[in-house]
Amino acid sequence: DFETWDSYSPQGRRPETQGPKYCHSSFDAITVDRQQQLYIFKGSHFWEVAADGNVSEPRPLQERWVGLPPNIEAAAVSLNDGDFYFFKA
Repeated sequence: DFETWDSYSPQGRRPETQGPKYCHSSFDAITVDRQQQLYIFKGSHFWEVAADGNVSEPRPLQERWVGLPPNIEAAAVSLNDGDFYFFKA
């Protein structure tokens, strides 16, 4: 439910909107790991989307990747070793 999430709202959500969820929102980066788990990055948070479509709540980047700055511009996962790579200008 990315479309209704709002980092500036005290509850982290905007009022509900009509239509499909998360397909009309913008993101900083999206990548997939070797287990086909999708990672979506926006601002200082990320979501995990399982292969069955289940979406996690937004989590702080620092919770998983200590020192990673917000608003990354691209992300990739190595198919050889599973390491994440992040890019920011």
